[in-house]
Amino acid sequence: MRKAIILIFAIILVACSKEDVGKTGINPPSWIQGIWTARVVEHTGLTLQFTSDNLLEGAASDYGINVSNNYGEIFDGEKAEWNDRRGDNVYYIDMEILDTGQERVFTFTKLTNDTLMLTGYGLGLEIEMTKRE
Repeated sequence: MRKAIILIFAIILVACSKEDVGKTGINPPSWIQGIWTARVVEHTGLTLQFTSDNLLEGAASDYGINVSNNYGEIFDGEKAEWNDRRGDNVYYIDMEILDTGQERVFTFTKLTNDTLMLTGYGLGLEIEMTKRE
């Protein structure tokens, strides 16, 4: 019985990768990297920029984005935990700002190569976004 418990515990340890626990870094999938802007009037100006190692939130500008939230800086300072999951057409983020306890959950669903649906932003809104050239 003891050997069986040890074996089960060992399997669980091996099955859980480092990516399964809270991270202090950002690693978005390649399909979502770029600048995305909201398509609906009530969220005009909302812009997200995904890079290979960061997520910026702000307002659109002629030169890219006027940043209001730089999530990379938050995570570099180890002030937040970040859990993400991804699929071919979905990117899911659950983050918690540790000093405030604020939690944000985002789901990005790829509709086409140039459009995605953001859900969970703020109060459970659904926001369609388009990719900027």
